[in-house]
Amino acid sequence: MQGLASLPCASPVFKDRDHAGRLLAERLKDQLSSGTIIVAIPRGGVPLAVPIARLGAAPLSTCLVAKVRHPEHHENGIGAIASDGSVVLNHPLIRFLGLRADTVSAAVHTSRTTMNARSMAALRGVPRMKLAGRQVILVDDGIATGYTALAAVRTMRRVGVSRVIVATPVCTWAAATLLRRVSIPLVSLVEPTTQEIYVPSFYESFTGVSDGDVLRALDDQERFLANVVTTEETTAASCQWVIDGQ
Repeated sequence: MQGLASLPCASPVFKDRDHAGRLLAERLKDQLSSGTIIVAIPRGGVPLAVPIARLGAAPLSTCLVAKVRHPEHHENGIGAIASDGSVVLNHPLIRFLGLRADTVSAAVHTSRTTMNARSMAALRGVPRMKLAGRQVILVDDGIATGYTALAAVRTMRRVGVSRVIVATPVCTWAAATLLRRVSIPLVSLVEPTTQEIYVPSFYESFTGVSDGDVLRALDDQERFLANVVTTEETTAASCQWVIDGQ
């Protein structure tokens, strides 16, 4: 899907994650069918997922994914690992960098240790919600290489979801090509043509998101859905009373 722009970001496009999430929700409204579950990649994907989950009155969960980082240049990723152990590596980049197999294995081990330390259970990851047979919309606040999203999608498919849609405000053209090449539907608002992007530059405000923020967002959505159910039950009861009273 062609987004709002196809050029590198010269100035911020979104006010903050909430603003980007609302725009994304509007784009996704026709795909928020009954039974859809919104799954965010924490931490940054959660604030974006909230407006989408609210619009669709959908459950909100998370899928924990960690970047596999270059052993010397930690800001650079060479792949990703998901909470179920799924590992996706950027083999062309690894070959280009001349990284040895034992070096890559050590980097994967480090990422797995880091991810486990973040406590998958505390963040209410995929194992806590039954996804088999459901449509999932996977949300992140930006996709640079596509490997994190790809690892998360593989996790979704392993648990038997019927369909996965990846949704993000900004995704590089290269990452979009990678995802679409393996038949992953992608909804993005901005697709820069540059090979690399700095995701925060697309936002006026890109503040940190804590585990506490994630947990509060999940709890708030649970309460929101409970209120929706209560309201619907009250309305149905009122209608039944009117019919019976005729």
